[in-house]
Amino acid sequence: MNRIAQDKFALRHEVVRYAETHGLRAAARRYECSRTTVRLWFHRWKDGDDALADHSRRPHHSPKRTSEAVAAKVIAAREKAPCFGARRLVDMFELPVGKGAAHRILRDEKLIRPRPRKHQRKADLRAIKAAQPPLLRLQMDTKYLNDIPHYFPQMQQPGMPRFQYTIRCEALGALFLTYSCELSKTYATLTLQRVLAHLAAHGLDLTQLVVRTDLGTEFDGDTVHYRDDGFHGALTAVGATHRFNPPAHPNANADVESSHATIEPEFFDLESFRDPAHFLAAATTYQHFFNFARKNRSRGNFTPADLLATRAPHLSPKILLLPPILLDAHVGQDLSGPPALYIEAMLGCATSNRHSVVAAIDHNLRSRKKSARIVTRHQEGSTHEFAGLAESFHRGMADDRRDAFGRKNLAILLCREKTGHQRIDAHALRRPLAREIF
Repeated sequence: MNRIAQDKFALRHEVVRYAETHGLRAAARRYECSRTTVRLWFHRWKDGDDALADHSRRPHHSPKRTSEAVAAKVIAAREKAPCFGARRLVDMFELPVGKGAAHRILRDEKLIRPRPRKHQRKADLRAIKAAQPPLLRLQMDTKYLNDIPHYFPQMQQPGMPRFQYTIRCEALGALFLTYSCELSKTYATLTLQRVLAHLAAHGLDLTQLVVRTDLGTEFDGDTVHYRDDGFHGALTAVGATHRFNPPAHPNANADVESSHATIEPEFFDLESFRDPAHFLAAATTYQHFFNFARKNRSRGNFTPADLLATRAPHLSPKILLLPPILLDAHVGQDLSGPPALYIEAMLGCATSNRHSVVAAIDHNLRSRKKSARIVTRHQEGSTHEFAGLAESFHRGMADDRRDAFGRKNLAILLCREKTGHQRIDAHALRRPLAREIF
């Protein structure tokens, strides 16, 4: 009971106690109210002190009140999609109720999640972004998946991704996703090149393209001398422009950051995955839902496909159908399993009988970029080199920054005899080159 209600109760209690002793007329004169009011509260007081509180003014019969069946449908839809508000529930589930009534039902059932308040108001760039050419202003970022409570136990399965590479269009809000088990410049570049080739195949002029990223090492943020095969080089090779966001300004990448805040409750908190194939199918379904069915209120309550048809009718909607992929499977490696077993399997395909093999893996913990080089030596002394793909050795949530500026070299010595493979030794070396042991 609030302060005003407490004051009302005290006054009414005083009136009825005075009326009990001096009569209704004397109480009305003393407290300057009508005898009808004194009589009303005096008769109610006979039922106890609780009767002096305010009674509900709600009508006993409301002919236009939402039926219990419709209310049950609203509650059931909310339980299926707890991330949707009243407006989106009515649109997506086609509920036979207004948005205000749906919000009232959710409020009465205590199903409304309080929205966290921002400590300061960010600049509104909606009008500027809406005027930009479709699919020629992109934002790219990576999302760590190992901090999502619902997904973390599922991530322990072999082959399940740990990182998401996200590209989002500023004008349309369309998403293009890829996933991997490691965070590296190689996978960021592969994601970018895949989207660039897809856009070029649909007739877009890539010389007008601008891609914004943060200063992450996977985007060449710490690179002094750019390489042609790096992330920045992949953009300059097609004539596109790469722009970095200033430090500590996440609002400069607001579109892709907001998509990360959306995909977590709408996808990772709702879905349960059996294996990587099931994960990829679910991620493909969600991306198509996001691009073709999910309305964006910040863009006039239109879907990305609707905006594409309005802003660029000459472009086919198939341009938004680029499905997600698992980058590890795409390049032919599974980095979520035991490293030694994977090295043995890889070397078994690359070497012949009576070869001594040394695999030197240069592991840069700061940039999370892993380069591998496999050298086989025949007994006659001839040397063959095989270009190795990026390697990663994840053990749980491998994000140890204590040796952020150090470099660790892991040398694994394997020997193949006539009877098959036999691992002889595996230890870490401090020297930058692998030690030859025969």
